[in-house]
Amino acid sequence: MNILETRHVERFGHPFTLVMTESVANDVAVYEQRGHVTGDNAAAQGNKWTEREARLVGFSIPKGKHYRR
Repeated sequence: MNILETRHVERFGHPFTLVMTESVANDVAVYEQRGHVTGDNAAAQGNKWTEREARLVGFSIPKGKHYRR
């Protein structure tokens, strides 16, 4: 797993960490964990977002990749 992007944001009045990861299968996914944590922690323990949710907050799928279902 490779971390492509990590964002620390405020949602619902609380801090969250969002992380986009890439797997060895050339797909990507976005995970969310409450609090300002490392990208590795958010990817390992966070909740996976749908592709629609990820796009709504501005994540874009890199060319040649697809979103992990």
